[in-house]
Amino acid sequence: MRALLIVITTCVVAGYAFGGRLSGLSTTRFRWWGLAVAGLLLQVGPVPGPILVPVLIASFAMLVVFALVNARLPGFGLVFIGLALNTVVITANLGMPVTSDALADSGQRDTIAELNSMDETKHHIATDNDVLLVLSDWIPIPPPVKQAISIGDLVMWIGAGVFVVSTMRRPVPVADRAALEHTREAVGG
Repeated sequence: MRALLIVITTCVVAGYAFGGRLSGLSTTRFRWWGLAVAGLLLQVGPVPGPILVPVLIASFAMLVVFALVNARLPGFGLVFIGLALNTVVITANLGMPVTSDALADSGQRDTIAELNSMDETKHHIATDNDVLLVLSDWIPIPPPVKQAISIGDLVMWIGAGVFVVSTMRRPVPVADRAALEHTREAVGG
């Protein structure tokens, strides 16, 4: 989660550095945005063990469809590819495999024992029975982030960066600019 927050913050800073404004993001019209909300809620909400993996797969399926229907937006083709890669490996292995080396190299040695002791988790230590390990969480990000990530995560984050920077840089349509000015005047800004 820390890595995602760093990515978002970096993208917004880059957007400003390239002359963009947050108002460009506020005027974006997403299609089927409810799928993204539902998919993200399913990933963070408490889910009982026996249905954890099917719920995780369903949440990724929702996010993949959301990215696909919004592929017209800058970067969303990459977001779609990254989500699809993660969905494939999670579905094939009934959860996301993570290598012990990636956990150790990212400063999460204690997580190895924790994952080995749990029956139902979104992640599990990669074994010889897992497939498509090249798509699993094998890339370590050392402290202070302390996270193991996948190629799918990287592709998705690059797509998100393209989206944020491109959208921040686009001119705000005249009708939206008038609405933004009206809102600023109403709040005394």
